[in-house]
Amino acid sequence: MSGKQSFTKALKKYQATLGKASPSNEAVEQSLDSGHVPEDKLGDLLAIVSRENSRKKEEERLKKEKAEKERVENDIKEKEEKKKEKEERVEREKLEKEKEAKKKEEDNKKKKEYEKKIKEEEVRKEGEVIRETPNVADSTSLPIAETKFE
Repeated sequence: MSGKQSFTKALKKYQATLGKASPSNEAVEQSLDSGHVPEDKLGDLLAIVSRENSRKKEEERLKKEKAEKERVENDIKEKEEKKKEKEERVEREKLEKEKEAKKKEEDNKKKKEYEKKIKEEEVRKEGEVIRETPNVADSTSLPIAETKFE
């Protein structure tokens, strides 16, 4: 009897889905209530239930396919975003390294110029010291008198 009840439930659900009852479905419902189901009506009922089950399975399959497709698209989008972020990060790091290298080069150039100025200053100071200090040989030497021999 439980098999007939499940058919009746399926039929009522199907009728509710359609929003109307056909004369053949009403006959099946009446015969189910009486306990006797004619063979041809039972076949109709089985076909209805089978179509309903097939439709539900197809809907579930389509939902699963759609969900899988969305998941794959989201995965692809995430990978593309991560790849883009990585490329941007690499580009930023590259620019920062170039900037640091330029700064280092400029600092080295300034350092060399500063050292050169300091050396020039030292050389200039040494030159001034040399000019200020009289030559000992010059101060002790007297002019040689010219003597005439007759």
